[in-house]
Amino acid sequence: MLRKNNMKKIIIVLIVVLVGYSIFYWFVLSDKIVAPEIIPEVVVKEPLEIPEVVVENKMCFTRNQKAIEDAPYEVNENIEITTSDKIVSGVKKGTQNGPDMTNGYEGTLSGEIIDGVYFLTFDYIIEGSNQKEKEEYLLKGDSFIKQRYPLKEESGFLVPDKTQEMQEISYLKEICE
Repeated sequence: MLRKNNMKKIIIVLIVVLVGYSIFYWFVLSDKIVAPEIIPEVVVKEPLEIPEVVVENKMCFTRNQKAIEDAPYEVNENIEITTSDKIVSGVKKGTQNGPDMTNGYEGTLSGEIIDGVYFLTFDYIIEGSNQKEKEEYLLKGDSFIKQRYPLKEESGFLVPDKTQEMQEISYLKEICE
């Protein structure tokens, strides 16, 4: 029994000492203990060179015109263009069938976009003859609108005669193959 009482006293004393030490630590020593300051290592690197990202956008359009009295030619055309920033390249091909001729044509489109207008050069072969024609288009929703004027020759190019009346020719957007 004496031993049991001594054990209880020892346990009580240990608990009191631990509680006392804990109180002393939290109120007195915790403010005085300073952790060593950790200084991060500074690594100086050359500035990263970020390459300019140029997004290419491919679009395809088609136009099918039935022959009527005012426009006696049936026309089927396809345009495929790729824009990269404001630079445009592509292909245009088609056929036209009418009362006095039937032919096919194919060529490249190249140019740039300025203030929303696609200023393109159509470099093509028709009936074995090379031609270059300046063309202007607007992109409106799902339509690529050609602003067609009567043409005149200038320095080896067929160019729009803007003194004449303009006609809009609409190409409808389609899924590119």
